[in-house]
Amino acid sequence: MERIQKIISETYDKKSCKLIKRTVIKERTIIDPKKIDDIGYTQKEQVELLQNVQDEYLEEMVHVMTENKDCPKCGNKTYRCGSLESEFNSIYTDHKIKMSGLKCSNKECDWEYRKTIYGEYGSKMHPDLVKIQVEKASIKSYSASQAELDRECGKVRRVNSNLSIKNTVDKVGQILNKLHTNYSSVKVREEAEELVIQVDGGYIKDKNPKINSFETLLVQVYNPKNHNHGYKKPNGTRVSGEIINKTCVASSLKDRGQTIKKMVLFAAKKQGITAKTKVTALCDGAENCWNAAKTISVLCNNQVTYVLDWYHIKQKFESLANKVEDPYLSKLESIKWKIWHGESEEAITRLLSVYEVTSKYDYTDKIHELYKYLANNKEYLVNYVERKEQQLPYSSSIIESAIESIINERHKKKQKAQWSREGAHNVLQIRTSRVSNDWDNEWNTVKDKFYVSRYNKELKNAA
Repeated sequence: MERIQKIISETYDKKSCKLIKRTVIKERTIIDPKKIDDIGYTQKEQVELLQNVQDEYLEEMVHVMTENKDCPKCGNKTYRCGSLESEFNSIYTDHKIKMSGLKCSNKECDWEYRKTIYGEYGSKMHPDLVKIQVEKASIKSYSASQAELDRECGKVRRVNSNLSIKNTVDKVGQILNKLHTNYSSVKVREEAEELVIQVDGGYIKDKNPKINSFETLLVQVYNPKNHNHGYKKPNGTRVSGEIINKTCVASSLKDRGQTIKKMVLFAAKKQGITAKTKVTALCDGAENCWNAAKTISVLCNNQVTYVLDWYHIKQKFESLANKVEDPYLSKLESIKWKIWHGESEEAITRLLSVYEVTSKYDYTDKIHELYKYLANNKEYLVNYVERKEQQLPYSSSIIESAIESIINERHKKKQKAQWSREGAHNVLQIRTSRVSNDWDNEWNTVKDKFYVSRYNKELKNAA
C-alpha cells in the first residue's frame, strides 16, 4: 500500500463554519528510507513548507486588514481601491504581499490610503528577526552574523546582509541610548544604603585612517552586598569574585562627557541610589573618569568617597619593576608599601627624590610619569590595607574584566573591523543592556519605539 502525506491549509468562517479556501501545501509519498538522509524533511524542505504556510496565512490576513473599515475622516464605510505589493521579512522566510488600498465611499470625502507593511508598522521585519539580528551582531561581526543567519535559513537573504544588520543594530542602539540617558524616568524600586561606582576607559580602532583609536568610557554601578568576593580553595585554586546584580553603561561619543554623565545617573537610579546612599567611586586617575564619577554626587548629597583604584597603581609599579634595578628598585618597593599603608605624602616626596637622582637612566621618564600620576591624584589616595581589612572597595580589577567582556571581545579581539564612534556606541548600548540583565525588559521598550505606525498616525490626525 502506497501512503501519501498531504499538508493542507483551510480557511473557515468561524461563525458559520463555511469553508472559504482550501489549499494543498505539500503532497509527498511516504517512503521506506534507505539512508538517514531520507528520514523526515530536509532543512530546505522545512523552510519551503514554512514559506508556503506563511504565504497562505498572509494572503488571508490582508483581507482581514482592509475589510469593514470606517473612514477616519467622515465615518462612512470604505472600500478596497487598488493594491500595492509589500515585502515582509519573517524569521526564516521572505514574502511579497498584495496590500489593498482604502478609499472612502462618500464622494464628498477625499480620504484615501495606500497601505504597505512598512507604512503600517514602520518596518518590514518581524520583531523576532530584529531581536535575533541584534543579539547576534552584539556578539559577532556583521559578516559573521550574516553567515550564521544564512546557515540557519538554508539560503542567502537580503534582509540578513551586512548592511541590513548594521542598520538594524544602529536603530536599536539609538533607541537604547535615549533610554539609557533618560535617568528621570527610572523609578527606584529598592533603596540602597551603599553603592560602588567604577569608571574606566577602553580604546577602539577608528575607521578614519588619520585617527588611530578613540576612547570609550565604561561605568559599572552595583550594591556591595551583591558582590561575591573571590577566594582560594583548600587545594590552592582561585575562585574569581562575581557581581550578581549590576548596571553597566558605556559611551564612545565625543560630547565632552555629556552622554556618559547622564548614563551614570541612570545606572545609579537603577541600583537604588537615594539622598541617604553612601557611595564609593573607584577610577583609574584619568580626569574624564573622575568627572563622570562625580556626577553621582547630586543624587546622594555628596556622600561619596573617591578612591584612586589600587589595580592601576599596582600595574604602574610593576611595569617599572621590569626596568629598574637596585638600589632604586628597593626604593620603589618601599614607596609602593607606603602608598598601600596610606602614607601617600611621604611616598610622593620619596618618589620625587628617586626621579631627581635617576635622570641619566632610560627609565627616568617612566618614574616621572608615575610621580605625576600619584601627585595629580593625591587627594584620592587612601589607606588601602585598612580598606582591605574592613572589606571596603579599593580596587577596580572587576571593571577591567568588564572592559574585556563588553568592549574588547566585540570591538577588538578577533575583530578586524574599524569603527565610527556612533557605530561602536550603538553596539555598546546592546552589550551593556545584556550584561546588566536588562535586555529582555528593555527590548519591550525598544519594540514600541522601533515600530512606528504611519497609518495609525494618519488615522489619529484625521480624527
